[in-house]
Amino acid sequence: MEIRRLRVQNIRSYESAELTFSSGTTFLSGDVGAGKTSLLQAIEMALFGFAEVEPEHLVRHQATRAEVALSFEGEGHRYEIVRRFKRVVRRGRTTFELERSSFSADGATAQYSQTELRQRVIELLGFPDNPN
Repeated sequence: MEIRRLRVQNIRSYESAELTFSSGTTFLSGDVGAGKTSLLQAIEMALFGFAEVEPEHLVRHQATRAEVALSFEGEGHRYEIVRRFKRVVRRGRTTFELERSSFSADGATAQYSQTELRQRVIELLGFPDNPN
């Protein structure tokens, strides 16, 4: 798998950013707090949804929506994953819910639930169903 493009909106320190990656190795450098970890967490969020980090720690303060889009290539195919989340307040607690997720393979786009999309990515990357 080769990552080609990462686009983020309202992810941690990034109001809006787009990065394009060349073939080969990419090196992220910058001062402490510059956003290197945020970019890696955005890639993880695109591939697997919210995992180890709670959504409220990834989404910019006061943002009502957040989005991450990851374009990558593998085995001669082009893929794009888009996940959009919205802020929801229930019983005084703020959380984020998946508003939209899509997966494109060579330009053909399909909508998936968060669980379905995670499973599709796991299959695509060749991860075992049960890593234990």
